[in-house]
Amino acid sequence: MMLALLFALTAAEPQYDCYWVRGRMQMYNGSPSLRIWPRKTKRLLGVVSAKDEDEPLALRVPPNIREHIGWGKAVWANYHVCPTTAERPGWLRMVTVREARYVHVVHFD
Repeated sequence: MMLALLFALTAAEPQYDCYWVRGRMQMYNGSPSLRIWPRKTKRLLGVVSAKDEDEPLALRVPPNIREHIGWGKAVWANYHVCPTTAERPGWLRMVTVREARYVHVVHFD
């Protein structure tokens, strides 16, 4: 009985496929502060923690881009993201970032 209940709860949780996206990660006002704009779209992806909601922003991203996260910087890269929420038009989709490749940092004022 307990096993069937556990299976039903697990099966009900949505599973979303991870994918690669080329985009610009930067800080924004609001929550979550760290977001990715996928190139050539009108979408924004909110970067959240895979482990703990209160995890520091720098730990939510791969080690190779941690030092580049901050105000006045944009980090262009190919990001391997895993959605944690469903795709909804007009809504910010939350993702976790697993990997970043081909990183280019742009500084602006």
